[in-house]
Amino acid sequence: MWRRLFSLTLSPCGAFAPLAVPETGIGFFPDVGGTYFLPRLRGSLGTYLGLTGARLRGRDVLSAGVATHFVPAERMATLESLLLEFGAKPIWRCEN
Repeated sequence: MWRRLFSLTLSPCGAFAPLAVPETGIGFFPDVGGTYFLPRLRGSLGTYLGLTGARLRGRDVLSAGVATHFVPAERMATLESLLLEFGAKPIWRCEN
């Protein structure tokens, strides 16, 4: 999912949008996607996430600079319909 988000100009996130490198939580090295995006996060956040396996959600993903906009859960359906109305092609649908 994150590999796709980094290639978009608009990257909205919701309250439950995760940013995680779960393999580091059990002592594994981040996969190729993690080694690409972790060093590109602001400050030392990528190092922290890579070493601790900590996870970010919602507004923290926005603050980390991964998302460009935060959309409250109650407005996510409206955003989806507007994007489809303007010709966006659905790639996947995430259900909470």
